[in-house]
Amino acid sequence: MRDDDVAGDAQSETVETSGESTEVASPSVEGGATTATTEEPVVASTGGIKGLPSTPLTEGLYMKSLLEMPAKLATDTELCKAGICIDLNARKILWEKNSRQAYPIASMTKMMTVYVVAKELRRPGGNVTLETPVKATVAASKVGGHQIWIDQRETFTVDELLKCILIHSANDCAYLLAEFLGGGSEAEFVKKMDAEAKQLGMVSFDFRNSHGLYEMVPGANGKTVKRENMGSAFELAHLSSLLLDIPEVVRWSSTKRDCIRENNPKFKKFDLHSTNKLLNDKSCPGVNGMKTGMTEAAGSCITATCEREGRRIVVVVMGCEKSAIRDKLVRQLINWAYSQK
Repeated sequence: MRDDDVAGDAQSETVETSGESTEVASPSVEGGATTATTEEPVVASTGGIKGLPSTPLTEGLYMKSLLEMPAKLATDTELCKAGICIDLNARKILWEKNSRQAYPIASMTKMMTVYVVAKELRRPGGNVTLETPVKATVAASKVGGHQIWIDQRETFTVDELLKCILIHSANDCAYLLAEFLGGGSEAEFVKKMDAEAKQLGMVSFDFRNSHGLYEMVPGANGKTVKRENMGSAFELAHLSSLLLDIPEVVRWSSTKRDCIRENNPKFKKFDLHSTNKLLNDKSCPGVNGMKTGMTEAAGSCITATCEREGRRIVVVVMGCEKSAIRDKLVRQLINWAYSQK
């Protein structure tokens, strides 16, 4: 299998996947191609960054309003393990499949990474800004997968690292920023990610790291086993709705191409190419983010946000065999969602 955002491979854009054998739950359609149902409230998590919109945990944020789908689209949804489509303006779930079940999330992990970073940037009395310098470390330079090949002699701003994370899905940059904000320990930052998820009322997330690569952990009989970051489509969708209110996230998540090191004579310019091929896609206008992911266990997955004439839709698709299948399904779901009045 080949893909464009492989969390576990050291090549850029189109690369072979890296293996993972974690068992995942078998799919069972919750929504799928159903006729319209009685709307029922779904209790969702709060919006957590101070200064950004927040809703009490006890208030239902979304209504189930599952709609009938064209037969072809209903059939195509069988090509993913899990997913959800939400009209964020109406707060309605239009389609879902296994949306509360936790699956490997690969590089979609970085959505929580940047959320925690954004919260730190807004912490009262905090001293971290987008222009705060971050010195490269040996540990960050050794992180594999999709990366910008950090050199230990480099220094980046927080904003530059966010740019590399959100456009290029750079694992080394996610690690470096997490390490910096974790007081020199990525593990401490990951604790913040888990704590933030709990504070938001998100129960499916289980983070091993800040970037989405699998971790080798002790298993039975003294053997080591692979473990991936986990999360549900429903909670990824809600997290994306919170991220849409953070300007620096929207700016870089919606950027198709950029570069770094262009003004540094010591290093060669490095081009950043978005792993989200739906940006500027004429067959699916309005896509403005959010994050793709790919490992062998996660399959090809994406959280995609879209806005047309002020109406926001988010689609999450998880566990597709290939990125082309994933992207085709997301296009269909987004265009179908906008056809619903």
